[in-house]
Amino acid sequence: MTTQMPYPGQEWGIPAQGPGAVAPFFRRFLAILIDWSLCQLIAIGLFGVPWGATGAESFVVLGIFAVENIVLVATLGSTVGHRVMGLRVFGHPAGSNPGPHNGRPCQWGC
Repeated sequence: MTTQMPYPGQEWGIPAQGPGAVAPFFRRFLAILIDWSLCQLIAIGLFGVPWGATGAESFVVLGIFAVENIVLVATLGSTVGHRVMGLRVFGHPAGSNPGPHNGRPCQWGC
């Protein structure tokens, strides 16, 4: 008898592979990099923040990034980077916040 190794999303009933599966780290990382670069370009164009700014100016990019994520994920279910990388955000299958799961605290956005 063989036992199947757990995979990301198994506890929520998400498939191991294919449509609806948890995206690999590399694709998610590239999506964030695309979003951050876009926000940096917006900060340069609208606020004159130099590329790679430090100090207080760096928070302008962070603020744009936060607004982009909040607005686009809440309204469209994905950011520009998500769309380019073929990712989407969807809710918990039960329709609620998963919260603590199996006695462990939930991590990353619960």
